[in-house]
Amino acid sequence: MILTTIKPTLAKSYDGQDVSGWLMSEKLDGVRAIWNGEDFISRNGNVFDVPESFKAAMPSVALDGELWMGRGKLQETVSVIRSGKQDPRWEQIKFHVFDAPMFDATFQERIKYCAELLESNLFAVAVPHSRCGSQIDLHLLCRQIVSDGAEGLMVRDPNSQYIQGRTNKLLKYKIITSDEGKVISTTGKLDSIAVEWRGMIINLGTGFDAATRKNPPAIGSIVTFEYRGFTDSGLPRNTSFVSVRDYE
Repeated sequence: MILTTIKPTLAKSYDGQDVSGWLMSEKLDGVRAIWNGEDFISRNGNVFDVPESFKAAMPSVALDGELWMGRGKLQETVSVIRSGKQDPRWEQIKFHVFDAPMFDATFQERIKYCAELLESNLFAVAVPHSRCGSQIDLHLLCRQIVSDGAEGLMVRDPNSQYIQGRTNKLLKYKIITSDEGKVISTTGKLDSIAVEWRGMIINLGTGFDAATRKNPPAIGSIVTFEYRGFTDSGLPRNTSFVSVRDYE
């Protein structure tokens, strides 16, 4: 039976909740998709143009996951999907599955089911999970995988049912990183700041308070900014201005 109305489970942000005993997995920077038994469907209900060989390898049950090429390759993944099924780079994409929406069981039972279902599949794989013992475990694992290029972690209540839409039974956890750069230009009423960072130019467009907008950082000054992960080209992602580094 083909199902087209499944909405994916969406996470809330981790904010210190007790997640002891929950299941952790890497937060993949791919393209979310629901396999409904016939097509790959986007979060907005659009059908992705996927090669027939890719679809033919999928099981007949509904699966929730991400089309993923690897860490730091979100933009390339989007490019492949936009190009359609003729793009040869589809060979580099796998469907990384983290749930089975129509399997009536707890999450830990569903992910086990996915692993068994996809054990020999060439185009799909179940996302591995590990149990969180404490908040320290969560933080240490996140720091480790982020240092290796990952975006963060997802943590899921192992006893939760599949929920269509946003839920506090699924949380995303990202580590905010900070660094410094040299201001090389500002625009408008401080709409953004261009900063030289490790030989590259990045733009900071958020994080300014009223005082900073009134007195923008001087050209050549050093500023601190925050970011979460990197783009395909190695630039900091989700950047935000913090302060002028004139306090040392």
